[in-house]
Amino acid sequence: MVSCQEVKVDLYLKSLDLAQLQLRNYQQHSLKDIWTVIYFFKVNLRLYLIVLRT
Repeated sequence: MVSCQEVKVDLYLKSLDLAQLQLRNYQQHSLKDIWTVIYFFKVNLRLYLIVLRT
């Protein structure tokens, strides 16, 4: 059985990878996508704090 914390960490890492991927190719992206990257980092930070608390 996968623990709740493991799922959170997995989700955190996946979204972090996605955000880094988007940042790497940000020249090809519109402004909207850059805001998506910023949003992902906000979500990552929140998830990370949740993981630290559990």
